[in-house]
Amino acid sequence: MANIIVVGSINSDLVVTVKRYPKAGETLRGTDFSWYPGGKGANQAVAAVRLGATVEMVGAVGNDPYGEALMNSLRVNLVGVNYVKVVQGASGTAMITVEENGENRIILATGANQYVTWNSKDVFKSGEWLIVQNEIPWGITESAIKLAAAEGVKVLLNPAPAKKIPSALLPLIDVLVVNEHEAKVVADVDADNGTDEDLIAHLLSKGVRNVLLTLGKRGCMYASKKEIIHFPAHLVTNVVDTTAAGDTFIGAFVAARMEAKTIKEALQFATAASAIAITRKGAQSSIPTKEEVEKFIKRNPIR
Repeated sequence: MANIIVVGSINSDLVVTVKRYPKAGETLRGTDFSWYPGGKGANQAVAAVRLGATVEMVGAVGNDPYGEALMNSLRVNLVGVNYVKVVQGASGTAMITVEENGENRIILATGANQYVTWNSKDVFKSGEWLIVQNEIPWGITESAIKLAAAEGVKVLLNPAPAKKIPSALLPLIDVLVVNEHEAKVVADVDADNGTDEDLIAHLLSKGVRNVLLTLGKRGCMYASKKEIIHFPAHLVTNVVDTTAAGDTFIGAFVAARMEAKTIKEALQFATAASAIAITRKGAQSSIPTKEEVEKFIKRNPIR
């Protein structure tokens, strides 16, 4: 039985490495091309499994060659696929360009992800956590949140791409994971002035129980109405590809919480996992194992 349910996207990542991004109307030669299994939902599911959890994926792929490869990747990574359906048409696709410094830009084609559904609501009874994002139609995600919350399942929402969340839904979210841009969209604030603490306080005032604000090289902040924890990032000098940094962080955080680690321990575990991931190419191919993360923490402790 899975202890984490992931409802979300399953994509083919088509990745071109470039020295710099082209200007409008400009054609550049890329330095490398690769195909990787991806999608925020699938990435977070694979990360959680590699880092110690059991996961059931709820998603959809197309009946194209990519769909078969994506299903095989989930199976190889021991992600449950009982609720992943194969539909007529193309699988979801992400067109990704990665600069030599590791920074990326992504364009999504939804494809089969628009047909995500579940045959039985029982899937939400089997888990302790639900992880959802925003790469599938929002109505599907909203239904999953409501069903999971009704069953007493903890809900982690990562609203990426950024989206304003209906106010009635926010109290159902146990952990909202956002970067600074996503936080401003969810909080419905435009101002760039104000502190990270102000932004978090605004989100908490809307009913979210816990906010996990990721700050890139500045680390992250975890906050509830009772406490706020700032956890620094590891200094990584050999950045290769940041595509799966956030997804690895989320999968690692929930996997750590499933093992009854404290919030601070879970942040340490997730930060280390993400630091390893950005030194490797690809999305799921970059995600480390639990053993790799534990060794990394011993060599690079942050207190």
